[in-house]
Amino acid sequence: MKPSIITPDEFQRLAIAVAELPFVSSQREPSDYVLDVLETVLNFHMQTTVVVEALSYFRQEVQGPRALYDHHALRALLATFPDTPAGNQAASRCLWNNRHWTRVALLRRLLEFLESVNVTDQATLRTWACHADYARDFKHRVKGLGFAVFQWLRIRCGADTIKPDVWVINFARRVLGRRLAEPLLVESFERLTPWVGESLVNIDVTIWHYEKGAMATDVPGLRLLAWHGLKRRFEATLTSPPAGLGRDWTIQLADNTQLRYDAAGLDLLPTESLFGGRAPGETRVQLRQTHWTEGLMLSLSVHQTAPLVPSLWRTVKRRLKDQDWECRNLPVFAARLELEESTRFAQDHSLDDLNDWVADQVAAVIEALQAMVGVDCAN
Repeated sequence: MKPSIITPDEFQRLAIAVAELPFVSSQREPSDYVLDVLETVLNFHMQTTVVVEALSYFRQEVQGPRALYDHHALRALLATFPDTPAGNQAASRCLWNNRHWTRVALLRRLLEFLESVNVTDQATLRTWACHADYARDFKHRVKGLGFAVFQWLRIRCGADTIKPDVWVINFARRVLGRRLAEPLLVESFERLTPWVGESLVNIDVTIWHYEKGAMATDVPGLRLLAWHGLKRRFEATLTSPPAGLGRDWTIQLADNTQLRYDAAGLDLLPTESLFGGRAPGETRVQLRQTHWTEGLMLSLSVHQTAPLVPSLWRTVKRRLKDQDWECRNLPVFAARLELEESTRFAQDHSLDDLNDWVADQVAAVIEALQAMVGVDCAN
């Protein structure tokens, strides 16, 4: 059996690990009663893409045409299908365009339970969920729906709590070296939230991103070393004759706080237009990483403060056609290239590895810019 307590040492370790997370805010769009109920029976032990596709299909193809906007309309629709595996599979195809018949069976039981506690719309659902206690109000009431599902429903209804899903469980297990029972896990997070100054829902969504993105192996310090290495190498390389981009450049690097986890990076500013005298305006070249919740992926973009003249635009567009750039020329010239590299680095990444990575990225950026401007534009 799992111990029913968390020791003071374990609590401190868990609190420190949570406090060191790069917090993000929970930003959920307002939902409605029917969608909340459907998500309750769909969004657990199922791939995210399957859940998203099912709910999207319901919103776009089913809810409006069938006027499924309230509890009674949803129950009436389900009543047209037999409560059998075959009938529930048919209902699943109708609602979600899939064959998850067991989730329809869960939906029937959940709707029956909610009606038994006088919950039939969003207002009564929110009131009930925000004040409900799992052991008192939900445990064993809907077979197949447990504590994590209950907590997730409460979060969506506005309660400041955390759900003991696989991501939160794994986070705590990695920190403590053992798995906590779900009620103890939630209780422990409720105790530590005043210490870290973050709401439980923000802790919940941060851990979801952190664990799903395997960020526990990431070393932000190496990311800072990499960005400063990129700046030094660009300073040494951009104006060298082999680069073919022979003009003075100003290089601006975001501050270290931003580079650790935010969408940030380098701005490369030539003193003249990258396209020479044939292109009016100023050029800004940006090398950016995405936010850590999006994988810290690198991209290269070029922005001109004016559109290219038609003849130059046609030439540049032809050059970029097979280079995977996304570009436009109105209202001003802008182009973007995904570099398919990340600034995530694990502990076993040596400085020699980092130097090689920096050299590769600088070479890739210069090669991409050379392809864009061409020999004619570079001269």
